[in-house]
Amino acid sequence: MVTAPTLVRRGQPAWLLLGASATVVMPLAAFGRHATPLPELMPAILGGVLANAAIPGVIALSQYMLVRTGRMELSVVGVAGLSSAVIGVNSAHGNAGTLVGLLAAALLALPFALISAFLTVKADIGYAMVAAVAVVLGADQLVTEVAPETVDADEGLMAVLGSGTYVPVAFLVAAALFAGVAWCAPRQQAALATGTAGWVRIAFVLYVPAFLLAVLAGLLYTARVQAATPQGLGEKFVLVCVLAVVAGGASLKAHRASLADVAVGSLFAGSFSTFLYVEGVSASRFNVYVAVACLAFTLLDCLRLRRVPAVGTPPVGATV
Repeated sequence: MVTAPTLVRRGQPAWLLLGASATVVMPLAAFGRHATPLPELMPAILGGVLANAAIPGVIALSQYMLVRTGRMELSVVGVAGLSSAVIGVNSAHGNAGTLVGLLAAALLALPFALISAFLTVKADIGYAMVAAVAVVLGADQLVTEVAPETVDADEGLMAVLGSGTYVPVAFLVAAALFAGVAWCAPRQQAALATGTAGWVRIAFVLYVPAFLLAVLAGLLYTARVQAATPQGLGEKFVLVCVLAVVAGGASLKAHRASLADVAVGSLFAGSFSTFLYVEGVSASRFNVYVAVACLAFTLLDCLRLRRVPAVGTPPVGATV
C-alpha cells in the first residue's frame, strides 16, 4: 500500500488539559479580586463564561465541519451577522415572525454556502480568501440596510433563548448542536470517504450545514442582546471565532480537528472574553488581545507538528 507523509499534532491531550485549566483559572483570577466572596460569585462566573462561549462556539462548530478542506471559511461570520438582523427584525412580530425570519435567513445562507464550496474546491486559495473577506464585509454592511436602527426582539421565543439562568439557554442550544454534529460527522465522513467528491456533494454535505449553523449563531446572538442591531456580528466575532478554533488545538495545517478540540477552544474563548470584560478592557484593546492570542496559538500549533509516514488520505475535493 502506498504511504505518504502526514502531519501529526504532538501533545494534543496535554494541549487540551492546559486549555481546560486556563479556562477555569482566568475568570476565577479576575473575579477573585472582588470583595464579594468567591462562592457567591460562582453563578455569575459560570453563567458569564458559558454565555460568552455559546455564540462563538456555534460559529467555531461550523468551522470544524470545514477544517478537512484545509482552511477556515470566515464568510460564515458575515452570514451569521446578516442572519441576526433578518431574524431580529422579523422577531418584532412575535414567534411567527421569528420563524419566518429564521427561514428567510436560511434561504439567504444557501447561495453563500454554494459559492464558498465552489471557490474552495475549484479556485486558488487566494481567490477563496478574497471572496470570504468580501462576504464578511459586504454582509456586515448589508445589516444596516436590513436593520437601520435597533429593533427590540425581547418577547416569546427570543426571550426564552436569551434568558440568563445559571446555565444559559443559549449554551444548552449550543451543546445540543455539538451533539447533533457529533451524530452527523461519521455520516459526512462516509459520504466523502473517497476524497474525490465533486464540489456539489461537498457543498451539501459540509458547507450547507456549516452555514446553517451560522444562521443559528445569528439567532442566538439576537436572542442574547434582545434586539436586532445595525452593528451586526462581523467585527465582534471574527477574531473570537478564530480563537475558539485554534485555542483547542484544531490544526488547519494538519487538517486535523475533533469536537473535543472545538469544545475546549470555545470554552476558552468564552473564559478569555469574560476575563477581559471583568478587567475592564476597552473594545479596541479587546480585539488586540484576542488577535495576539490567536497568533500565539497558531504559532504553537505550527511548532508542535511533525511529519510521519502514513497511508495517503487526500483532502476533500482532491483528485487521485
